[in-house]
Amino acid sequence: MCKFTVCDKGCQTVNHANEQGIVVSANQTVIVGVNAWSNDTCICPVFTPPSSCQANLCLNSGVCHNTYPGFFCECRNNFLKGLRCQGTTRSFDGQGFAWFKPVPACTSLNISLQFLTKQSNGLLLYNGPMGNNTYGRADYKDYVIIRLVSGRIQADLMFNGIVANPIQISGSDALNDGKWHTVTLYQDGKHIELVIDNCYTIVPIGTGNKIIGIDDSSCRRVKITADDDERLNVVAPLQIGGVAPLSGKERYPGVVTAFAMNFKGCIRDLMVNNELYDLGVPDYANEEHSEIGCQLTEAACGLNDISGPYCIHGECISDLVSNVPKCLCDPGYGGDRCDIPFKWVEFGPGSFVEYDVKVGLEDKTTDVDVLFLPGKANAGTGELGFAGAGEKYISTSIENYSPTAKFDFSSSFAASSTTPVELQLTNLHLQDNISYWMQFSRSPVRASLSVDGVHRGVLPLNPLKIPYQIDINELLLGALSVQGAKGFRGCVGTFRWQHINLPLIKSEERLGDYGQSDSDSIISVKQSKGVQSGCSQRKTCANIGFAYCGGSFVCADFWKGPFCTCPEGVQVLLGANGELVGCGETLAVSSL
Repeated sequence: MCKFTVCDKGCQTVNHANEQGIVVSANQTVIVGVNAWSNDTCICPVFTPPSSCQANLCLNSGVCHNTYPGFFCECRNNFLKGLRCQGTTRSFDGQGFAWFKPVPACTSLNISLQFLTKQSNGLLLYNGPMGNNTYGRADYKDYVIIRLVSGRIQADLMFNGIVANPIQISGSDALNDGKWHTVTLYQDGKHIELVIDNCYTIVPIGTGNKIIGIDDSSCRRVKITADDDERLNVVAPLQIGGVAPLSGKERYPGVVTAFAMNFKGCIRDLMVNNELYDLGVPDYANEEHSEIGCQLTEAACGLNDISGPYCIHGECISDLVSNVPKCLCDPGYGGDRCDIPFKWVEFGPGSFVEYDVKVGLEDKTTDVDVLFLPGKANAGTGELGFAGAGEKYISTSIENYSPTAKFDFSSSFAASSTTPVELQLTNLHLQDNISYWMQFSRSPVRASLSVDGVHRGVLPLNPLKIPYQIDINELLLGALSVQGAKGFRGCVGTFRWQHINLPLIKSEERLGDYGQSDSDSIISVKQSKGVQSGCSQRKTCANIGFAYCGGSFVCADFWKGPFCTCPEGVQVLLGANGELVGCGETLAVSSL
């Protein structure tokens, strides 16, 4: 990974090989080797979703399906919950470790992960030197480390081996409480920021209209590095949950050995520069002490039960305090166990759904999830989820087929106001007849927008300059107002606000037909107009005909649309680009 380079902004090592062999002849011995070489390119190596299926795009034998343009992954293993069939969670027993590809050599770095533990000390993540394995040339000795010390988060970065940049949040509550916690380490040039739990514990200083500042000492620390080379340059594997033992006289840097070098607990959702790492299948791990899933919560989630996992179509999350399983449902599913498929609804001219919010919603953070099909009307422009409080608002929409999120919490009565914050995935042009899973999240320090779990945009926020609170009293789907302003003319299959499944139509039908029923949800439908059940613009196995899938393939309905696959329990055969080319009988012949 660009160990010695003159690149300023970022660097990637590209390996090459061809069929022209390299011959080495010595006396009566002749060796023919592969002609291989590598060179450095001055780019920041981040994952960019391709426009069609490619090899290793869908991981762990996942099947890649083209949507022209775009793709989605069919994951045939219930343990794999990432949208590219990644394993999202891994357990460590205090003696384990797992290796992954190193962090990219960029001048900006964004690492986030969640952890659960009862131990007060442990190493969560380390990427840096593994002994002095470079001879004859200067070694940068760069590293990044995140760990738990006496129940609090510490991090450290070293750029170019000159100045260490320790940063810690000592004012937080102890995080070894058996609950899931999120830690984010963000670096952009000389700016380094460490945040825990999305800084929901941030509080204003002052009262009423006399707010003079904020207190973020319990959740956030910022540091400006003095180093002129703000790019991590590491060739060793990224290690989580501990570090591997070294041989001989090799030693880790003192920053690693100064505290506990292992971790007992669970780690999930490791994200590096907007790419979700596959914790299910590390590049290398001591499997005796580290395995997929969270063994500490397995009893509650029942992943190994004969009757199947607790969450049928979703991911089970539990902790060591409540031991109560909670399900994060896949798009299109709801219910306590994610076992109820939702029906789609279609928005006509002037349509909207207005909700009655029965309780106060979280005012410092927002999470909005929408499964939708854009449709052909209104040139691909329309409002999806909208929430307001006077002049303040949160908006998720499509603008000329581009996913967009916007919010403004300032007030014209305030001494100073800010411009609206906007996130738009301009490089992604949505198709009118394909379904998409859009997720928007914001906290006092960060806003993010993603589509299908692979297209992402992240925007850092400064809570000292940008207001972060809103007391929502108005919530709509499909329009900006009950007058139908900026109306959406497509279809919706799931709408969640703060992880709550909302009803999609005012109906007395049973729970699950169109989302949560009015009586069961703390957010009910107040009124709706022009919203019809079903979606005439959406393809399903029922309306495309039996000829759509030939041979031994069967048609399966998915939130992304119908696709052809092998029957359940039959092994799939993949082509060079990860697409399906055959089912079990082809595999049987090829194994003879």
